Amino acid sequence: MGESWCLGLIHRFLRPLGLSWLSSRSAGRITSHPEFEKSEAWGWRPQHSNPCRHIERYKTKSRERVLIADEMARLGPALASDPEGKLFLVIALTGARVSEITGLKWSYLDLDNGVARLPDSKTGAKTLVLPEPVVEILRDVKGVASSEYVFAQQSKRATSRTWERIRIAAELPDLRIHDLRHNFASWGVNANLGLPIISKLLGHSSAQMTAKYGHVVSDAARLAADTIAGKLSAAMNGRHSGRSEGPYGRGRPSCERVGDRPAKRSGKLSST
Repeated sequence: MGESWCLGLIHRFLRPLGLSWLSSRSAGRITSHPEFEKSEAWGWRPQHSNPCRHIERYKTKSRERVLIADEMARLGPALASDPEGKLFLVIALTGARVSEITGLKWSYLDLDNGVARLPDSKTGAKTLVLPEPVVEILRDVKGVASSEYVFAQQSKRATSRTWERIRIAAELPDLRIHDLRHNFASWGVNANLGLPIISKLLGHSSAQMTAKYGHVVSDAARLAADTIAGKLSAAMNGRHSGRSEGPYGRGRPSCERVGDRPAKRSGKLSST
């Protein structure tokens, strides 16, 4: 009995729905979600049919992963050598959610101003700042584009298989795709860029405190995004050092391996 028995019942319930591939962690979250209980009231499931209704869950530990310089130096070549590596490189250099990049359309992009205007995201409409390395990657992808989507559409399972191949090549077997987002934020914090700016870059709903700064915050977000991406690009190319690195000032990384060549940009980033 206990949690393992409960999870077995969960997977039996999810199998007819085509969700048996979910991890035990994800399955446990589903059954503890308020909407799962509401589905009984809506007649979607029999009354009192939640197999984990009276099972006390174990406390979950945070699994956020931050990459050190040596790990970044292994990740960079693995991404560069994989035919589908650009998708994950864009995630790594923007801190965007996976769904925001896999669902990215060309119509959302303003490459001249370095932004992607997403009509919807986990927190609603969002302006995603595109650092210089990412703009260059997207320009390269656009040259061979044949779809309204920036990256070829595939199932979540196929995306996971691709990522599995990349992280094995990088000798990072425990690195999840979502860890790239945490890593972006952590490197920004370590660069003393400030939590309000990083919160804005990530699109957290708690970034409301930055709204009053308007255009000034947008310019600062541009500098922050370019700085973080510059540091990540340099680390992926094995050029990390203790000094400040980024697209502004000393330590500017070259563009030979991860596409961080500066692109001329017209206009200013508008406040959103």
